[in-house]
Amino acid sequence: MLQPTGAALTYTEKWSMKLRHTMRPGLVTAGLYDGVNPRLTSATDGGKVFVHDMQARRKRLSGVDTGSEYELLNLSQVTGLLATDLAPATDAAASAKQGKRKRDKLFIGTPTSLTGYDVLENKQEFHRDVLDGVNALAAGVVSGQTEPLLFAGGSCSVLGVDQEGADKYWTVTGDNVQALCINDFDMDGQNELLAGSDDFDIRVLKDDQILAEIAEVDGVTDLCPLYRNVFAFSLANGSIGVYGGKERFWRAKTRNFPTALLACDIDEDGVPEIITGWSKGRLDFRRNRTGDLMMKNQLPSGVSGLVLSDYDNEGKETVVCCCMDGEVSAYEPSGPDRVRLESEKTSVEDYQLKELRQQKQALLLKIKAVEETKEAAKTPVQGRNLDFGVLIGKEGNLTAIHHTTGIDVSMTFKDSQGAGSPAVTVRVIGDKIQHTYIKAVVLFAEGVFENESHFVYYPSNMTTQEVEIPVRPMRDVQTDVLVKAFIGPQFTQQFHVFEKELLLPQFSMLVPIKDKMPLADVPKSFVGLHIPGVQQRNIWQWIAAEFLVHDETWVLGDMDMVYWKSLRHDFQPVVLKVFGTTGKLCIYTNLIQVAGDIVQALTNFLHQKDVLSECYFPDYEEYIAECFERVREQDKACMAIRTDIADHSNLIRGLVVRAEDARLTHDMSGVRQAYKSLHDFNLDLVKGYNVRCATFDSQQELQRQLNMAVQTFSKTRAGKHRAETVASSKAIMEDDTATGHDLAMNMRGRLNISAWDPSQKFSKIS
Repeated sequence: MLQPTGAALTYTEKWSMKLRHTMRPGLVTAGLYDGVNPRLTSATDGGKVFVHDMQARRKRLSGVDTGSEYELLNLSQVTGLLATDLAPATDAAASAKQGKRKRDKLFIGTPTSLTGYDVLENKQEFHRDVLDGVNALAAGVVSGQTEPLLFAGGSCSVLGVDQEGADKYWTVTGDNVQALCINDFDMDGQNELLAGSDDFDIRVLKDDQILAEIAEVDGVTDLCPLYRNVFAFSLANGSIGVYGGKERFWRAKTRNFPTALLACDIDEDGVPEIITGWSKGRLDFRRNRTGDLMMKNQLPSGVSGLVLSDYDNEGKETVVCCCMDGEVSAYEPSGPDRVRLESEKTSVEDYQLKELRQQKQALLLKIKAVEETKEAAKTPVQGRNLDFGVLIGKEGNLTAIHHTTGIDVSMTFKDSQGAGSPAVTVRVIGDKIQHTYIKAVVLFAEGVFENESHFVYYPSNMTTQEVEIPVRPMRDVQTDVLVKAFIGPQFTQQFHVFEKELLLPQFSMLVPIKDKMPLADVPKSFVGLHIPGVQQRNIWQWIAAEFLVHDETWVLGDMDMVYWKSLRHDFQPVVLKVFGTTGKLCIYTNLIQVAGDIVQALTNFLHQKDVLSECYFPDYEEYIAECFERVREQDKACMAIRTDIADHSNLIRGLVVRAEDARLTHDMSGVRQAYKSLHDFNLDLVKGYNVRCATFDSQQELQRQLNMAVQTFSKTRAGKHRAETVASSKAIMEDDTATGHDLAMNMRGRLNISAWDPSQKFSKIS
């Protein structure tokens, strides 16, 4: 039985069985392949996919021989499994009128292909090569589509196909897609597609556009829709959590790796909770709003998958937990606790009450500390120094500090010349702080430190009232930093803890430069934007919010160009120029990724939905054109290899017939000659296969680079123009007559280089 952690509800194991096959993590699903009986499907470590029939197992155990309870499919390197029905609603309704049951199909993804399989009919519905590979699968109706689609996340792209395998959707992402789910993110009544990738981002795709991007601290490994716009996620560092739209409700990190997520209404309140399976065999049930642990269980083997299914066909869905060693268990509510108690309701009021209780406990602890300090002040001690508000005992221990003592926290640059890195500066402030020092500082920040925290400690023989702690965020993402400082006299054993929060701006790794840069040093590559109605003061407000600046005069000064150097890219320059009142502004830099991030941040700040840009990055364009041409060359090489393999196969069939004829006529010399030729052809086939594999791997990596390039260039535009860049690039890549130059020119837009000359002068706006 699962152990409850403070909740009245309990779950018990309804049944358990041990299958003869292992089950790979993340590759478990269940479907109604015949429209009646649910069947469990999983990939094994031996390069196979098995379909298990529970009803056949029961009949076999009762003495009725109905054949094997397993159906095996020989498929190697399976990376995705999903059982679902992609039939349009009109087809489903017509089938229902004819008395036909809804039947699921099995969809299988591999690093090179996507296959639709009818388990009941034992036939292949479709099979298609997918150059980007398949890492994750999801199915459903999303905004902009009228019928269910199967979505396959691959190498920097997402592909959508219908029940016949025909292309219906395609877009690019920032990195390899490892997780997909469908959720009504913007609460408009239509579902959006959520894609989690290795670049730590969760992207929300609406139609052909990116509706939102949520930055996390590690690669996203799984996504699970809960209800409305609420969804759960897991990360490669062992974290799990829940988002409601862009708001993160909670996140928890463990030393284990989450292998399965499942939404299930455990307490029967109409709102699903989140069930998590872990690599070390732990199974836990948590509330979706707070992350509070409701129940847990320890299994003998790691969890490979969780499904909600009426697997025993008794009319009620149960939580089916599959383990890596083949152990399968079903859990259901037990005893009188199946009726949800009123006290177990999870509501916003309960959540707020819990927070208030925690605040109350913290305040009580502070009151207790103040009272102890007052009592200590009444006690006669040696060396009392009332001038500084500090009471020194026999061994110099702290008994009180002045009531005005506090800390000031700010973001600064460690080097005044901008050659260092951003730093968190902590300084003791107050009226009488001569004998008050910083003993230690703890920083908590996501995506900045390796373990999300950093500790600085000063021994008793060192005293300081100001600390500078350098920070180097791994990505250009706005981050909250929590600072806790331990304050007290030099030799004290007890400290006052002061806590403050500050915001690390998104572009804190871009160092501002006060002095004007010679025009000859301004980068020749650029992104030019047309934003009607934009004014210089709006740009300066954005700079003050998203960058670290030396002082206000640097931002609000009478200037039309702003200069930075990137700490993350060997101090390469980034220059922003505003072209007066024309609504034009330009970002000069050789770092196209940084330029894209700046464009997205600026358009979001200005609430600009659709923004067109002109791009000029000749080196990057040359690289894209080269990748494109190499992909085309390898396409031809793969085609030639496939042709050779087909020719060799035909010759082998002929040699087999010839060898058999020679054997029947007792021509042993002919038999030996035929089998010698067969051996030679077989060696040629093996060599051809190895060459084809190497060529395909290289081609897949080049295609990945192309997809990333399309994503990078598309970020220099916003809204529909960003989607148009992706769509036109896909059309060019699918055109057999297109060249790499065509793809590069498509990225540029309608470029007029002279219109973006940085030497142009314009009047300033007050």
